Amino acid sequence: SGEIPNNIESTEVNLTIFDPEGNQWYSEVNSPLSNGTVFFSEITLSALNTTGGQFEYTLFWSNGIALGGLKSSFIVNHQSQIKLLKPDDAKIDLRTDGFVGNIIPIRVILTDPENNLPISGAIVSYTWPGGTTHNFTEVAIGIYETTLDTTDLSSRGLYKILISSSKLGFLESNLTLEINLGEEFDLIWIIILISALIISALGILSLRSYVILPRRRKKEAELLARTQRFKDVENIQAIVAIHRDSGIPLYSKSYSILEKHKKELFSGFIQAIITVGKEMVGRKGEDLVEFDEEDGGRTILELDFKYFYCLICDRQDLRVIFILTERASDRMKRQISDLSLGAMLELSEQIENWDGAIHEFESKFPPIINNYIDLYIKEPFTINNAEFIAKLRKEGELNSMETRILNVLYSIAKSKREFYLKTIFEIIHEKNRDIVIDGIEGLIKKQVIIPTINTIN
Repeated sequence: SGEIPNNIESTEVNLTIFDPEGNQWYSEVNSPLSNGTVFFSEITLSALNTTGGQFEYTLFWSNGIALGGLKSSFIVNHQSQIKLLKPDDAKIDLRTDGFVGNIIPIRVILTDPENNLPISGAIVSYTWPGGTTHNFTEVAIGIYETTLDTTDLSSRGLYKILISSSKLGFLESNLTLEINLGEEFDLIWIIILISALIISALGILSLRSYVILPRRRKKEAELLARTQRFKDVENIQAIVAIHRDSGIPLYSKSYSILEKHKKELFSGFIQAIITVGKEMVGRKGEDLVEFDEEDGGRTILELDFKYFYCLICDRQDLRVIFILTERASDRMKRQISDLSLGAMLELSEQIENWDGAIHEFESKFPPIINNYIDLYIKEPFTINNAEFIAKLRKEGELNSMETRILNVLYSIAKSKREFYLKTIFEIIHEKNRDIVIDGIEGLIKKQVIIPTINTIN
């Protein structure tokens, strides 16, 4: 009717505000004045008590007979900041050098400078010479990666790549990366011509030293980069997450080396080793602590027990341990650091207020681990359907090693449908093991072989 109800002063109006994640951020109940106006307390929106994004709010009134309300929203904008993490030589001056044809990995972290928290779910993109735009991939919370293939650039010179971010509730930020490219081909021929003028024998040695060997080493380095992921996962024999203060295991995943009923014994053993070690070295033990500007303090150390290795990462109340058969690669050390950061970001409240129960962690840890470690490589695989593979063969999509591995797998599949990737190495005897691993990675990428239980992210 548009009329103000009688005795409206004795009724109440409820104001509820929800943050961008849908959690209740503020609530207040107040009574309206006789003219229907209702006043609420002054609400302070600051960088420390909000996050960027769209806040929803509702107003609800009722006197028991009639009711009314409305729902609306408002946007809180925060600043955003992009920081370059890779290439290493570009961290300071945002400029990197290379040759035409190089593959350049790019990694950035996007943060809210007002509270120093990482920003996840944003669109981070770069503009390639020529005007095309490409997106980064988020590999960890707030960390985005891509690769630049400079073969698309026909000539040497200085190229500027604009990297920018966008997300509702955050102001756009950007940075410009300069790529200074030379032509490796020109340098090689200059060296060859100069060497040929001196003496033919010296020219042959120069050709080998400056052309053949660098190209061979480049190919070997690229092969190593493609196979390192597989070797890192193969190296892992168990993963254990421990509550640092109590030494009690919160979660463990073992591949034969650590029996389930002995995980408490192992956790206590590691706890004792680290405690005694710290007491023996005293303050010198602080040298083991590494601090990352991006994600706060954490400790990483590697213990050699002769028959196996333990890679340990401590972050706040969480201790993550990889049990390995060989020493950890630099890539794996970065992975355990990213994993511990991801686990603390998602489970910090449960870990800090832990009441002794572990069933919740047993269900929440596996998906977190799978975000950072491709453990599906250790699980059973099966061969894709024959029609799909026949099409790939016809189109010449498989190289010689991939075809060789596939032939071996067909012989295995006659006796059992499922197989483990490690059985391939028991049948194929190749001097360079990396070539076999590269072939396996190719078959996985082309979906010729697929996990029986699909756990690929």
